[in-house]
Amino acid sequence: MKESLGDVDIGSLNTVEIGAGAGTISAVFARHNANVIVLDYSQEALDTSAALFQELDLAQESLLSDALQLPESLIRKFDVSMSFGLAEHFEGGDRARIVKAHFDLLRPGGLAIVSVPNRYCWPYRFWKARRELFGSWQFGLEMPFSRNELARICREIGVDEFDIVGSPFSSSLDFLIPIGRWKKSLEKRILKDKRFDPKRISQERSGMLGAYLGYALVLVARKPLHEA
Repeated sequence: MKESLGDVDIGSLNTVEIGAGAGTISAVFARHNANVIVLDYSQEALDTSAALFQELDLAQESLLSDALQLPESLIRKFDVSMSFGLAEHFEGGDRARIVKAHFDLLRPGGLAIVSVPNRYCWPYRFWKARRELFGSWQFGLEMPFSRNELARICREIGVDEFDIVGSPFSSSLDFLIPIGRWKKSLEKRILKDKRFDPKRISQERSGMLGAYLGYALVLVARKPLHEA
């Protein structure tokens, strides 16, 4: 799949992030003047995201809704739908349903971005298993994905134009020695809102190891112009 956003004017886009989290990626879109909506079934999560946007003096709309039961008013309304660390918290048939929800929100030709943990990233799996063993796991159900599962779901819901990219394997070693997390904590204290400056974003090369063993798998997919 070619460069997804290319020369598109991001300020003209309507975007929705499913699963509020901290709202950091949506904040970057908002810095580019995109129209940003953050959707979550938890008011507490939405409040956390809204606090970040208020701190950064950015516009954002919060929407309390279940992504598996989307209101008709949201269907086919967005140019970009995205989630980061959401789909892995579902099991069974709901895994395909939550991925499909990204496409239900999109206009024909819209772009879905779904980031999930990689089932075959051994540093992450080791870290997760260790925390579960010692009772320090705090994230509830979390079932990582494989590339094959993401590709299968896309084909099942009629999405043919997609890429699955991986994060650099070297960054996954942070689960063993958390240098990266220490760095992010330091940046948060020193750089503050400058962390969300789009100009600071640099492209990472995942390489062969990252494509299959990196921590994050990122599905980047285009909704068909003509639905079956």
